[in-house]
Amino acid sequence: MVSVEPRIDSPLAALTTAAQMLAEPGGVPAVLERVVSVAVATVGGCSAATVSLADDEVPFVSASNADADTSYASVLDLSLTVSDGDDTTKGTLTFFGAQRQAFGPANRLLAEAYAAVATLAIGTALGQLRAGVREEQLREAIASRDVIGQAKGILMARENCTAEEAFEFLRRASQRENLKLRDIAARLAGQTPD
Repeated sequence: MVSVEPRIDSPLAALTTAAQMLAEPGGVPAVLERVVSVAVATVGGCSAATVSLADDEVPFVSASNADADTSYASVLDLSLTVSDGDDTTKGTLTFFGAQRQAFGPANRLLAEAYAAVATLAIGTALGQLRAGVREEQLREAIASRDVIGQAKGILMARENCTAEEAFEFLRRASQRENLKLRDIAARLAGQTPD
């Protein structure tokens, strides 16, 4: 858990400090944990927060420092749209206050500004996550291409066929055995599929 200094008087100073704290490196779960802990120190009237994200690529992830046994008198729920490159993830950032009407106009404005800062930090973390996933997919694609090329070469030599005919043989075997083409090729090439 991130250690957070007591609330700062100036909203601008609070947002600046929040931005610095949220900019620390870390994966998506760590950034979400910081988002909720820094929210309490930044937004007046906030005594707990929850952040949740979900999209097609990123399964539902969330972080919360709200106590399930506590009844909060005020709730401010803000929608998040996190963009990182071409990808967009939707989510919510919810602020909980112990006092009634904890989120008056000034605190609501600060919460909205904080949500914008948090969105940038979350976008950076999601971008790094997706870049890592894409890099791994590229590595797998290159490895697949290599093993498929080896299998095609073996078939071309063994069956005296063209590259297209060898690929068609592999494709049909993949469909018939309900296995990935790469796994069929690896078996033919004498490699153990990953």
